[in-house]
Amino acid sequence: LCPSQGGCLKQTVSGDWVHLQCALWIPELRFTTPEYLEGISSTAKIPKDRRLLTCQVCKTAPLTSEVAPAKKSKSTSTSCALSSSIKASPAGACIQCSKGGCFTAFHVTCAQMAGYHMIMLSGVDEDDEVPPLAPYCPKHRPRFMWKGHYVDSLKFLTIEDL
Repeated sequence: LCPSQGGCLKQTVSGDWVHLQCALWIPELRFTTPEYLEGISSTAKIPKDRRLLTCQVCKTAPLTSEVAPAKKSKSTSTSCALSSSIKASPAGACIQCSKGGCFTAFHVTCAQMAGYHMIMLSGVDEDDEVPPLAPYCPKHRPRFMWKGHYVDSLKFLTIEDL
């Protein structure tokens, strides 16, 4: 799902390995056991277009539009499984800024390392298995009123805080 090596990896139902943060932030992915964040599934549901986006942080772009199935390794992989799903490119899958009309794309791990504002609201709707997520590019970084002052650094908020 991204070109980053190492980190906290979780196994998919097909036996590949994916960064936990990639599994949380890529909207098509699901957990078969969400209470333990295990059994990552639905990797095949990631749209081809998401895998063809260019990360604005690392500037990694797919070299071809032909998508190949993810390759399974006999040894334990240290990178996201779908980073090899684009032939001749480690591009993986990007997410995009939550600001309407902004199409800035970035890998989850690249955005986190670059300090992009990625909001995970606590609390889950009854129909959802994961909390609402909102990643933002630096240009659209939201500002929040917190105890009478505007702040940029809130990373985790409760729904009541908004």
